[in-house]
Formats: sequence, structure tokens, C-alpha cells
Amino acid sequence: MAVALGVYVGATASCPGPALAQANSNSLFAIAENEETKSFEFKTYRLAAPSVYEEVNIPLKDPATGVESPTVLLLRDTRVGQAGNTISVSKQQIPEGGIKSVADIGSASETAQRLVDAESARSTGTFGRAFGGKGGVGALRSSSQRVDTSNNLYYTAEYTKSVLGVSRVVLSVLVVANGTLYTCTAEEDENRFDNEMAAGLRAAAESFTVVSEPVAVAVAVGKKVAKKGRK
Repeated sequence: MAVALGVYVGATASCPGPALAQANSNSLFAIAENEETKSFEFKTYRLAAPSVYEEVNIPLKDPATGVESPTVLLLRDTRVGQAGNTISVSKQQIPEGGIKSVADIGSASETAQRLVDAESARSTGTFGRAFGGKGGVGALRSSSQRVDTSNNLYYTAEYTKSVLGVSRVVLSVLVVANGTLYTCTAEEDENRFDNEMAAGLRAAAESFTVVSEPVAVAVAVGKKVAKKGRK
């Protein structure tokens, strides 16, 4: 994602598989759940997702290479046959002298189009051709921006891509804060997105917020609250 935007991010691991998560600086304060949403409050960001999503434990490093994974949170739709629909958050440190805001990589619409172009380019690669991929499969649906109370600028892109001939919708939120590029990405089959999940996933993208100052006390509102202090 960041490479597609021309942002230096260093080496990244392959997509992490389930494993016991280790303690890191991304400490979870609490999870608050009601009938429709589940809110995750971490030291450096917050996110509210549809309640059908559950957290999947991921390794901090690729077990094969030892390279640290940028993915710090992975949520998966728990319903039968929907495990391929996910919400993930990644964090990648920006080197000294690098960008200070997503505005430094272009406008919201320009950034969104670059994400679409990157998806289309990937579809023409060796893997894409092997599964019938064709160039130009990505299509931009919308782009927007917002600013939080700490004046952090967020870009949100909604676009389609093709996976093994199936059209999927991607919602991607990018923000630079605390010297880090944060990316929150939700993926869903296009048909299910349009007919069922659009409102919930758009709300999740809108809820993604970085914490400019560490949260001292977790505030959980809902019917169920997970134990505090879990890493």
C-alpha cells in the first residue's frame, strides 16, 4: 500500500497467518461491544467494526524471515463462508525527513487513483495472469478526506478490484501521525458490500482514529467489555 504511494516503508513481511500475538507497543486497553458494533481501543488508535468481525491473532514477525510485519490488527468476518472478508490495520514508521501528512503525497483523489492503479498493475503480473487477471480491473468509486480533533488529515478511498475473477470492494484509510503511516483497510465481496455491509464498513472506516497522545484510561461503552491490559 505505502509502496504504491511512493512512501518509503522498508522491508515488509508476507501476509501473516494466525499465531499467538506477542506483547508490543500496540497494547489493547479494551473492547466494547453492542449488538451492531465492536469498538477496539489501543494505545495509538481506535476502531469500531461491525460486530460480526472477530480479532485474529497474528505474529509480530514473519516466522520464515524474521522481518517485522506492518500488520498490527486483523479482524475477520466470523460468518460461514465469509472469512475472506477482513479489516486490517498496519503501521509503518516514516524515516527522518519523510512526509509529515498524507497531503504530502497528493490530494485525496490523486492518492485514491494511485491505489486503484496499483491494484490494476498487480493484476497484470505473473500471479494475476496465471488466474486470468487483466489490466485496468480496478475502478475508483469515491475518495474523501477528514480532519480529527488533533488536526490529523485522513484520506479515504473506496474502489473495486478483482480477485480470481470476483469483484471486491476495498475501503482504505491513510493517515500520518506520530511519525508513522497508518493504513486501515476493509475488503468485502462487491455484491455483499452493496447489498449488506456498505453502511457498516463505511462507518468503520470513518471511526478509525489515531491517538496523538497515549490514552491514560480506557472508556468502554457497551454490553460486553473484554478484560483490560490484554496485549
